[in-house]
Amino acid sequence: MDFESGISVNVMKSLLLFSLLLLTPDFAFADDSFEQLFNGKDLSGWAGNAKFWSVKDGVILGQTTKENPTEGNTFLVWQGGEVGDFVFKAKVRFEGNNTGVQYRSELVDAENFVVKGYQADLHKSPDYFGMLYAERWRGIVAQRFQKVEVGADGKPVVVGEVGDRNQKLVDSEWNELTIVAVGDRQIHQVNGITTMDLTDNHPEAIRKGILALQLHRGAPMTVEFKDIQLRKLSGDDAKKTIQVAIENNRKVQPQNDVKGTSESIAVDWVSDAPTPKWIWGKDDAKASTPLYLRHKFEFDKEADEIKLAKLYFTCDNGATVWLNGKTVGQCADWMNPVLVDAQEMLRSGENQFAVEATNRDGVAAFILKLEIETVDGETRKVVSSPQWKISDAKADGWKLADFDDSSWKAEVANLGEFGSAPWHKPEPQSKASDLHPKK
Repeated sequence: MDFESGISVNVMKSLLLFSLLLLTPDFAFADDSFEQLFNGKDLSGWAGNAKFWSVKDGVILGQTTKENPTEGNTFLVWQGGEVGDFVFKAKVRFEGNNTGVQYRSELVDAENFVVKGYQADLHKSPDYFGMLYAERWRGIVAQRFQKVEVGADGKPVVVGEVGDRNQKLVDSEWNELTIVAVGDRQIHQVNGITTMDLTDNHPEAIRKGILALQLHRGAPMTVEFKDIQLRKLSGDDAKKTIQVAIENNRKVQPQNDVKGTSESIAVDWVSDAPTPKWIWGKDDAKASTPLYLRHKFEFDKEADEIKLAKLYFTCDNGATVWLNGKTVGQCADWMNPVLVDAQEMLRSGENQFAVEATNRDGVAAFILKLEIETVDGETRKVVSSPQWKISDAKADGWKLADFDDSSWKAEVANLGEFGSAPWHKPEPQSKASDLHPKK
């Protein structure tokens, strides 16, 4: 993008939620609710100026040089048609100039791949990284950290603040961009944290259009995109998805001097034995109705003997988890797993996990692992498995340990270990420093 002050602005990172065809012979379901827009090999499904766009090392590469400049902003345009209400997600890194992702846009010069419309702008300037810029149209509509409303008079009004001013973003590092657009509401997120929230009722507001990736004119630059995913939304799914995005108040966790943990918590510990299983009802592998899961386990230590209780879970498509009747957390989609310290919810004796899991058509699965470390060095692990109880109906008290679940006799299907396709190993945004073990 350009603005008259001469400050170039950036892209924001692509967005949310993806679709994989299940290629392994032992897993025959395909979830066609999501679409992976880049095959990792070539530019099939995309159109742009071959002077600037290519595929290298499994990523889309856009590049200009002093010897090979672009006279104006040029775009790599997705050929899959228009998008209206959707979630878009991609990883991006760039150097030399700003970049962005166009959406609900139009191709105004097919020969030179010039695009007009909304842009999730990615820029090395902190105030513009993840903002909304209207390319060749309205200019800056909402800067980073702004919640903006545009009424029938076409004037943007800042009505609040979003995101976290402590979030540090580096253009040359991989960042994940998410765009959620439903009706008049558009929300950008970078690395899971909201950067811009717009309600747009401008007289010329656009509700449907193309997707495109930007290569900016001016200083020589490179930009790389990978893991580009799209999920189209409609009906209740659209309402629920935008509401989750609106309510997202995620912040950067303070990274104080936390002892007893490594620099980061990856998902290797989830893979360690015993490895959790992706599970669902055997007769409901593609059902869109909620399922309810329970699992009881014993723990013989007192609360003050627990050093850390790492709890990881996710669900295709979403789940709420309770431990001993207390809410542990909620994931909105399997690509956004939850990682928390559950030590305050554990108790000596009988403990009870309860899960309400939902699916939006296509294949469904839930996975969980709890790893408890005590101050004396002992470790106890609890994992999701076919031994869990499952039902398609809930009753009063079903979240508690004393609930009689003897009638929950439905068979639980084992859909594969953690690491299996199509989910592989979803990584949480949390780091080890987000958890606070006892010293």
